[in-house]
Amino acid sequence: MQKGILKILVCPFLSLLSLVVFNGELSALSAKNVISGDFRMVVVGDILLHWKIQQQALRSGTASLWTNASQLLSSGDVTIGNLEGPIAPSALATQPYRKHVAPNFNFDVRTAGDLKNAGFDMLSVANNHTFDRRTAGARETHEVLSRARLTFSGSLDRDYDVFSNKGIKVGLVGCSMFYGGRDGITHCSSDKNKIRQAIDDLVNKENANVVVVMPHWGNEHQEDPSSAMRTLANEYFEMGADVVAGAHPH
Repeated sequence: MQKGILKILVCPFLSLLSLVVFNGELSALSAKNVISGDFRMVVVGDILLHWKIQQQALRSGTASLWTNASQLLSSGDVTIGNLEGPIAPSALATQPYRKHVAPNFNFDVRTAGDLKNAGFDMLSVANNHTFDRRTAGARETHEVLSRARLTFSGSLDRDYDVFSNKGIKVGLVGCSMFYGGRDGITHCSSDKNKIRQAIDDLVNKENANVVVVMPHWGNEHQEDPSSAMRTLANEYFEMGADVVAGAHPH
């Protein structure tokens, strides 16, 4: 079978992270990645709707937030991001939307469908804002994302998820260095056995061709990973991950 090319595009929009384009031979990853043809992966960092962004959403709809990026986002065979906040419409129904600002976010229920329409396929839901509306809000977020046909990973009982396109299965494992290890958020360091098991299940049970680990880590406004982050990333690679795409330092 002809070896393909895995094209990974890490792109910015809104308050998201830096732009990197990487083309890697799938044969340089592992045997499970030998496929025919090309496969393009688009990855962004934090989807974090601060108050000014929410104001625009109220005026023009949440879809307006990524109109300028939709062509780029939809260009991927799989597009992945970190949803940094809950989408809990029952909380929205009981509290004015204008009060849903940092440090306790809650995004409009239209956000999920508009993310899907913009091109997103997979989301990590492991970060320091996962439980801004407590466990009930996190569970409701899962329900909303499922209805929007988005796959997701990183909180409660969702240790991993799988998205398939063009005959390729992509597995996602989300984790967080902040608030992880309690309240049902996978911790990037102390839950390494859990992450290892998730990667093993993706490879051996789900037959994933590509495994992505998305850690929520690092320091605000620091663009380069620390030596500790690089060490941890290498551990994920040794566990069987193919891509480590970090989020948080927006």
